[in-house]
Amino acid sequence: MILSGREMLDYLGWSDAADLVRDAVEETITSGKVTYDLHRQIEGGEKLA
Repeated sequence: MILSGREMLDYLGWSDAADLVRDAVEETITSGKVTYDLHRQIEGGEKLA
């Protein structure tokens, strides 16, 4: 859902905002602190409530 918002921002020409959203999502997943749906796919990840 969040990445859909990124696509909308990119479509509107707000490339800087779209890049910030992409980078934030990437950084969050890389940190290993994820929700249940991603936790099942990331070995050693920390599941958030």
